Amino acid sequence: MRRAWLAGALSLAVLGNGPAVRAQEAAARRAFEVASIKVHTDGRSGDFPSPGRIWIGNRTLKQLIAGRYHLMNYQVLGATGWMDTIAYDIDAKAAGRADYGELGEMVKTLLAERFHLIFHMETREAPTYWLLVARGGPKMKPADTNDQTRGGISNHSRFIQGWKTSVPMLVSFLGAELDKPLLDKTELDGKYDFKLEWADDVQPSDGVAPAELQKPSLFAAVQEQLGLKLEVHPGPVEFLVIDHAEKPGAN
Repeated sequence: MRRAWLAGALSLAVLGNGPAVRAQEAAARRAFEVASIKVHTDGRSGDFPSPGRIWIGNRTLKQLIAGRYHLMNYQVLGATGWMDTIAYDIDAKAAGRADYGELGEMVKTLLAERFHLIFHMETREAPTYWLLVARGGPKMKPADTNDQTRGGISNHSRFIQGWKTSVPMLVSFLGAELDKPLLDKTELDGKYDFKLEWADDVQPSDGVAPAELQKPSLFAAVQEQLGLKLEVHPGPVEFLVIDHAEKPGAN
């Protein structure tokens, strides 16, 4: 089990595996020169960083924690009541230039100071998904190695398209759709071109368009369109458990 406590601008972690995060290192973490946190009413949603400044819109405390600590929402436990329902806007400016990684660390400090956030990390047994090669082999098209253009991946509502994309990149997008841990067990190297389209679990009585009813579920689509398959297996999953948090006071 790995445990970490964060209070104020200090963080002290005791790790079962890996190096400890020392309090003096956390104390040296840069903080924003000015920052405002307001309840979201309308306007933009998402992260909008620029050198030395970041604006974050329409994010609950749970979402803010998940985003800054590189976790999925399901990995943040203890976010009850307002922590998972009230959305906030953050407008914060550093004293000097700061890149996106530095801004992210400053947001962690801001969450500790303004939300009085205290948490610890736990590893628990939980259901995980494995991505494997289905019988018959993968159906994804190997990317053209002579093509010098950059690859990428994009996703829209129930649609993912990749070009010159690695399987680990596909796994990161699928994991977000599943909102569960997804492990790459395919042993597939290289880059691929593919399209993946699926439908939610809907019925004709739901009033959706007939074309939507023709699409397979995500599990079926992964096998039919990519030649891969998803299986459920228990495994260790790391969770961030909120011990204490308060609504931020006036700016």
